[in-house]
Amino acid sequence: MKGLCRVSAVTVTAGAVLTAGAFTASAQAATTATPTIVAKGGFVMNNGTGKSLFTKAADTRRSTGSTTKIMTARVVLAQPNLNLDAKVTVQKAYSDYIVDNNWASSAKLIVGDKVTVRQLLYGLMLPSGCDAAYALADKFGTGSTRAARVKSFIGKMNSTAKSLGLTNTHFDSFDGIGHGANYSTPRDLTKLASSAMKYSTFRTVVKTKSTKQKVTTKNGGYRYMSWTNT
Repeated sequence: MKGLCRVSAVTVTAGAVLTAGAFTASAQAATTATPTIVAKGGFVMNNGTGKSLFTKAADTRRSTGSTTKIMTARVVLAQPNLNLDAKVTVQKAYSDYIVDNNWASSAKLIVGDKVTVRQLLYGLMLPSGCDAAYALADKFGTGSTRAARVKSFIGKMNSTAKSLGLTNTHFDSFDGIGHGANYSTPRDLTKLASSAMKYSTFRTVVKTKSTKQKVTTKNGGYRYMSWTNT
């Protein structure tokens, strides 16, 4: 699952950009050339007009893997009166989740540390941290228990998908480690990424190659966390 999460994230985020760049270069070199991709499905659109430029099984539902985390970030960034500097205490449940899921991709958060929402977004998107995703779902869901808050957050993910017109998208997890009902399509994922890129914080995070963040430790000291874009 760790490999799947990371490969999926790279394919849609970095891969989509690289593929689009290749299409541009190809068009300049030979306007009659028809682009091809190895992936089972793909979709490229003009982000300004929404016009489709390339499709390949663009509406075929597939497991989303860690591309799910784009929606996780999108839901967080849409919260009213969002304070990106609000601190979240890392719970043991977040690190246990990584172990319980065969050492899923992780931001390597340390129990007891206090990290900001902004830092969690870096931990979510750069190393594809499932622990960071869990922390955000726990923070921004509603309910008296962690399970209720996570369920609430996933509900927000699905209501956001509906509001964006993503008719072939559904989430049953906050990080892509799904339970059989976590899916989307190339077209829907492109629309989701387009929506997420409207947020300046998201643009700043995903263009970051690496970052070193100062976090507060359990004892009131500090440590540095380093994350590299995968």
